[in-house]
Amino acid sequence: MTVAAPAPERQARAVLASGLVLLVAMLLAGWIGERGREARAARHLALFSGEPSVRVRLTAFGRRDVNVEARGLEVARGDGDWTESGRSLRVGARDGLPVLDGEVAETPCRLRSRDGVLELDGMRYPGVLNLRSDPNRGLVFILEVPLETYLSCVLPREMPLASDEAALEAQSIAARSYVVATMLRRREAAWDVVDTEASQVFGALDGLAETARRTVDRTTGVVLAEGEEVLPAYFSATCGGHTRSNGVAFGERARPALAGTRCGFCDGASDHHWQRRIEPGALRRLAGGEAVRSVIVVGDGSRGADGRLRLTTASGRSLEIGARELRGALGSKRLRSTWFTGAEIRDGALIVSGRGFGHGVGLCQNGARAMALAGRDAREILEHYYPGAELVTVGE
Repeated sequence: MTVAAPAPERQARAVLASGLVLLVAMLLAGWIGERGREARAARHLALFSGEPSVRVRLTAFGRRDVNVEARGLEVARGDGDWTESGRSLRVGARDGLPVLDGEVAETPCRLRSRDGVLELDGMRYPGVLNLRSDPNRGLVFILEVPLETYLSCVLPREMPLASDEAALEAQSIAARSYVVATMLRRREAAWDVVDTEASQVFGALDGLAETARRTVDRTTGVVLAEGEEVLPAYFSATCGGHTRSNGVAFGERARPALAGTRCGFCDGASDHHWQRRIEPGALRRLAGGEAVRSVIVVGDGSRGADGRLRLTTASGRSLEIGARELRGALGSKRLRSTWFTGAEIRDGALIVSGRGFGHGVGLCQNGARAMALAGRDAREILEHYYPGAELVTVGE
């Protein structure tokens, strides 16, 4: 037989149990709030009605015939209505106009599928394909992709998905900010961004994009802003120890959040310091066909401006070459950045030393990954690289 506890004791137990439940709830709320605070925004900017679509120019298409396949493929020619077109089309170009299965089509010409996915030469892309005639490029392929889907195809191309969660969330917000700011600026243009590092790298739908979507969804709609303006949140692989001013790097309006700041987290990156050898033949071409006798660094770019080299040829002629010009001639993979720390002539070749990989403006990706490993959350990472910027949401 069980004897009931006296009423006062039962009440005390009930109070204690309630207190424990409340304590656990508070602890969980605090933990969740701390872990999730990087995805929360202080206010909202009503810039779009619903989820906008990003217009992405696919740079690899338009110069050759492409096989387009889809489930329930539909085509709209010119101002006409959507019509069914089976499962596949061969898309080519004639005098800058689209040719569908041998027939010239009016522009703009649009293609879509029932499930929102098109296969271009076997690669699966989301969205609606817009074929346009461009006077300088001929036929251009422009995908209209929902913003969050676009970001899930960007994230794994811009940062390894093995990175810590906080770094991936910070990267997602930076990429969203960049593309939204670009979309607003290019409303009257035929496309918003390209699919290369000239904007941010966009790729086909694959397993990586599906995995990335979970990270993107945790930050849905969140961007960085200065006042009422979305910040073009630039980023690059490694800043080399200090980020650069956007005004100096790109010649555009300087922004306080992109003025440049000490990094302090990318020291262990392979491209924090680098050295490259430019062979004698390539060096002679840069010097107008002459051998180069000596070189000095006349501007190292450490304060944000591009570095410059002064070359003296065998005939005594002196010429200067800027880091951007040199990087353009040799390629960004060979010359990692425009921040030069030293140069010398060795056995007829030019040896250039420098710091960082990329333009160095905004988020340092390797720095962000190191910050995340050190326990910093996405908000702290973004505050470090975009000081003074605010997290806001866009859309409805």
